[in-house]
Amino acid sequence: MYDYSDARDLTLFVNGSPYAYRNFGKLAKHVVIVLACHRSTMDQIPTDFRAWADNCAVFIEALNIWADDLFGTSVSGFTSQIVTLNHPHLVRRLILAGTAPTIGLGVVAYEPKIVEALRLVDSAVTLEEVGNVFVRIALSLSNEKHTLGRAWLQRL
Repeated sequence: MYDYSDARDLTLFVNGSPYAYRNFGKLAKHVVIVLACHRSTMDQIPTDFRAWADNCAVFIEALNIWADDLFGTSVSGFTSQIVTLNHPHLVRRLILAGTAPTIGLGVVAYEPKIVEALRLVDSAVTLEEVGNVFVRIALSLSNEKHTLGRAWLQRL
């Protein structure tokens, strides 16, 4: 049995592309596949969620894992939803945390002020600037909550 501290890095090549993963223990009846947020990739990755989802499906099929649990957070939550919609035979249960629906028919787009704050992420250098961006993105748009969020960051 492995835990996060001693799980080996494994690589599976599918259609010539490497997929890095870890196995955290002996295979159970149902496997939980945890999608990372598509960072630290070893190769080029697609730039849209649908292609990411197709890559994930190819990887899951190559592992010969069928109808198991898929866990996605943040951006990988978008991808997990599309895997579930487009490849339902691969997913027994979808688990989402800290994510949202992707934009589509009937889905209200993100608040413009949050999109503005997301654009500031790349230019944030100091801890204070990063904290201000976090407060604007993670909390509601009210000034009162932003003030409380900044006070919370100061206590950290």
